[in-house]
Amino acid sequence: GPGTEGEVAAGADGTEKPRRPTVRVVAMSDTHGFEGKLHVPKGDLLVHCGDIMPGKVWKGSAKEQLEDFAHWFKRLPFERKLIISGNHDDKSYFQKVIRDTLGDKVLLKEGDTTCLGLSIHSLPYSNSRSGFGYTPIPPGVDILLSHEPPWGILDESLFPVRDWSEAGKFARERGLERSAHIGSPPP
Repeated sequence: GPGTEGEVAAGADGTEKPRRPTVRVVAMSDTHGFEGKLHVPKGDLLVHCGDIMPGKVWKGSAKEQLEDFAHWFKRLPFERKLIISGNHDDKSYFQKVIRDTLGDKVLLKEGDTTCLGLSIHSLPYSNSRSGFGYTPIPPGVDILLSHEPPWGILDESLFPVRDWSEAGKFARERGLERSAHIGSPPP
């Protein structure tokens, strides 16, 4: 559980590391242009696990709706914000709009980062990934962000050809059950 600075706790990899102050993480995904209808609780770190783009264009263009999302996301009062892309976010202008509006440190590629003292490994959606084609998840990861759901949590799908929890299975097989896996439910 959370502790105060100076205490020691076992990390996800079994090694001891200093405890940090509590960080409240608020997670969302699959907003598809409906973010304005959300009640977003207070927190320190806001993460969006993909599928920002609308499934259908309701008003204006998809690019305009993405710009609306970016300005909405920017106004939310969090110390840090992170985004990974989902399967609907693979548009030529997606990365440019997010980076131009929110800065370079918000949109994560596949890999590792540290944020508010947390070790985070991100696995954005990728059409080219099949099976377990992920970068290695290093020891000591506190949070695994993916566009796929955590293993055993809303990971069933109507589509039997697709295992919707590849990222969760990957994490579990590597002993990361104690890490927080934040992902997105299947369609």
